[in-house]
Amino acid sequence: MTQIYLADDESEPFIYLMESVNLNGCPLTNTDVTVEQYLQFAARDLEDASERGAVNTLGNIKRALHQTVDTLLQGYGLLARNRRLSFPRKLELIDTAGLFSLSILKTLNNERNLVEHDYRIPTHARAKEALDVVRLWLLATRRLSEFVVYESLAGWRDDQTLGVVHLNPALGLLEFFKVHGPSRVDEFEDKTYMFLLPIRMTGGGLVDGVEIDPQPRWSVTLGYKNRAEWQSLLRPIVALNGYRYGVDGPVVTRDSVEVSMRVTLPLAEQERILQQIRGARTGSPTLNYGSFVFGFRKNPARADASRS
Repeated sequence: MTQIYLADDESEPFIYLMESVNLNGCPLTNTDVTVEQYLQFAARDLEDASERGAVNTLGNIKRALHQTVDTLLQGYGLLARNRRLSFPRKLELIDTAGLFSLSILKTLNNERNLVEHDYRIPTHARAKEALDVVRLWLLATRRLSEFVVYESLAGWRDDQTLGVVHLNPALGLLEFFKVHGPSRVDEFEDKTYMFLLPIRMTGGGLVDGVEIDPQPRWSVTLGYKNRAEWQSLLRPIVALNGYRYGVDGPVVTRDSVEVSMRVTLPLAEQERILQQIRGARTGSPTLNYGSFVFGFRKNPARADASRS
């Protein structure tokens, strides 16, 4: 079911946000070792009862932690312009965006600093605790990336403009475009709202009669130095994503059926999508599902054999 974010506070920049296009995040593709592999290495290191085992355990935990942080930032457009930031500053970005509580991660990072900079030896009990915490952190961040809304229908409070917000993860950019298209008026808790009707077809194209202005009303880069500028703009999108966890079951409406799909893409296809997002100044990160065929196709060899 389509999710809607309604602003509680009139000081918020958006009147509402409604999901239009979402994807399962925008994962890192330039890594040779996965987070899961680092955690497997850490678990094996933990089996070594020596001090070396404890130190190596924490080292692999650190690598897994850093990669999950980068993956989370990438999914929300916060890595493209902040890739070279220190780890503590990357944690600040997560906090600014409202993605996750950082108290546990700061504790783990402090433990890692004791090992790497003060040359302390962690106890095995502490190393095991750190491994358990990072496993939980991995599960939590995966949930945050199950659905990331890269295009949202929106009402801009400043001048009541209806449009779309585009989150571009490859460029680290947040933009708002005015939309010309049909809308409807609804009431919720004694308040009246003007909502855009859905603007996308199944294949990602625009509905007939809908136009998006080619130039954005505003554009904000998602950098560390200007985080105060984009905080109030990105947080509602994070909140909208938080409403939807997991794959929904089918929902029957008055005139349609909403279904969820999960598609496995080859790595080359993911790279192609990233390149398209980087090169597109307008539009949105959509995949064309229009040519999908459901069911089973007969094996040609068997079909020929049956005819003979």
